[in-house]
Amino acid sequence: MVRMRAVHILINPYKLTIVIILAFFLLPVFPIGGPAAGVLGAADAVYAAAGNPDDPAFFDEYYADANRSETRPYTPSLSATAVADGGARRVELTWSNRGGLASSYEIWRHDEQFPGWKPLDTAVRGSAGYSDERVGAGERYMYRIRARSAENDSLSRFSNTAEATTVFSEAPSHLAWAAASNSTATLTWRDNSANESRFVIDRRYGAAGQWTYAAQTAANVTERQGLNAPANAAVYYRVGAYSQTYNSISYGEPVLVDYNGNVFIRGSSYKNDNNIAAAGAGSAAGNGASGKDNRNGGAPGGANAAKTIRIAGRAATDGGDLITRGEFVAMLVRSLRIEEKPIGSFADVRRDHPFYDEIMQAARLGFIRADINNLFYPDRILTREEMAVFVYDCSIAVGRPLPPRGADALQAFPDADGVPARCLPQARAVFGEQIMIGIGTPANGNYIGIDRDATLDQAALVIDRYAQWLEGYENAY
Repeated sequence: MVRMRAVHILINPYKLTIVIILAFFLLPVFPIGGPAAGVLGAADAVYAAAGNPDDPAFFDEYYADANRSETRPYTPSLSATAVADGGARRVELTWSNRGGLASSYEIWRHDEQFPGWKPLDTAVRGSAGYSDERVGAGERYMYRIRARSAENDSLSRFSNTAEATTVFSEAPSHLAWAAASNSTATLTWRDNSANESRFVIDRRYGAAGQWTYAAQTAANVTERQGLNAPANAAVYYRVGAYSQTYNSISYGEPVLVDYNGNVFIRGSSYKNDNNIAAAGAGSAAGNGASGKDNRNGGAPGGANAAKTIRIAGRAATDGGDLITRGEFVAMLVRSLRIEEKPIGSFADVRRDHPFYDEIMQAARLGFIRADINNLFYPDRILTREEMAVFVYDCSIAVGRPLPPRGADALQAFPDADGVPARCLPQARAVFGEQIMIGIGTPANGNYIGIDRDATLDQAALVIDRYAQWLEGYENAY
């Protein structure tokens, strides 16, 4: 009997109507859904029972009535991009902020690992972006947002659904810049990815500024000209490889474009700051305590030379070590900040060589060349003869040739007769301009040492003096 009465109640149409009416009034007071069920205001009560107001399809239908949309916040338009930067990953959200009645924005997320739409966070009035750092690798995420008005306790309909996947193209590297004028610069970089859709370039003014979009290039293009870089202003640029397939971008290391003290060389530039010579040629600070190309008593050859050594990725205390041909070319290119595309091919310089880019930049400029077998010998120890020739040829390549000198440029050296005819013009010019001074100590005399192996500190001092000579050239002409 009890069982039959229960069935009777359930199928009695009058009593069923009462149950539905009670549920209609009680459900808004005692919500049984997720977090969104309790966020509806008084203005929402009139349609809450007609459907699920958290369903975008329902909102589209409800807001088809233009009169209702006038009393609600504007519906935002949303975009999402997965970002990899400095080893960290996140999804960046941006949306249109039209102001109006919006006092905050609810951010919702749907991901494959935990399906279903769930509230993620709330952004305050005036916000137009959000960074979701709670993301995993190789995951697809979908987002939508809606605006809330505290003024009349109402909600906009949900935005479009924006999605991004945390799968990234390999970030570009070796970002460098060259001065094109006193207000523009050219950026170049290495393309490490085989599947980017395009490269995106962002700009930031000052170390604490916000990154903003500046430009873009097509896939496989590794240069962008005409970028804004006013003189005496610290402007940072970064380049990212963008994947349209995954709506993701992977950024390389940024570069600071700062014209202070720059000298322009054939559309390229080197920077006369603490990285290169600040002392005059022949000074104790620039040349070491002995006034020669070598250091005295194991001390580094001057503060500026120590900094130049660090440019090569070596410690200042390594100054007495021998230097290779590839390492010297890299120090020269990096110290002068010569910006050329790394184009060229030597049979013994593979793409994974640590100085590949610098060697190919020098090859493109034309101040290094291969032998008859297309070999450069980047890992062979550099001789002082080769150092003189490289500096001399570099001066021609950048359009600032060293002036020719006569026999008197070497007459003070007791080993002058040992300089081969093949490099005599180069040695006279480099020693005549005191870019190379000699080796030895006051106790044992001063020698050219043309056939001697070069050391790291000798190379740093010579590059410092050469940079100083270039600056003097620019001032003179």
